[in-house]
Amino acid sequence: MFIRHGANVLRALARHVSTDLVFEELEPPLDHPSTRDTLTLLAWHEPTPLPVLEQAIGLSQSAAVRVVDRLVEAGLVTRSRRGAADRRVWLSLTKEGSHAAQTITRQAADPVASLLASALPSERARRDFVRALDSVVREAVRSSPMQEPARFCRTCAVEECLAGGRACPSAQACRERRDAKG
Repeated sequence: MFIRHGANVLRALARHVSTDLVFEELEPPLDHPSTRDTLTLLAWHEPTPLPVLEQAIGLSQSAAVRVVDRLVEAGLVTRSRRGAADRRVWLSLTKEGSHAAQTITRQAADPVASLLASALPSERARRDFVRALDSVVREAVRSSPMQEPARFCRTCAVEECLAGGRACPSAQACRERRDAKG
């Protein structure tokens, strides 16, 4: 019963946090979650080839191209090729794209950080909560068919996650699974 209650609360919380985050009035193309996810992914995982973006954001090839087209047209992303032998299109942020990604991650993180600070007033409670949350994340990634941290972490402020020498629980789980396969 305790686990079912926790699962229900976690689902409700995830939905609340993901749907009720209010982004300040963002103009197109940043008014769409896929474009925001693309920018935040590229902020820590660039340059990125288009197929990695497709997988991480969960888009078809044609939908990913449309998202990238909008971001390139807005001057937030550039496309490049690495050489004649590499036919993939690589994506990188422009200076404006980097600034937009920072704004997006800050706007997304601030309400959640405030919620956690209010709900967990002591340092010990926060530390215990984060440890438990990291364990849940590692298990979620281990049991997922998607073994790519970019898929899980696409909306993260990765620098903040890794601050103080902490390890990314998503990347840890992927590494452990690869190591176990030999």
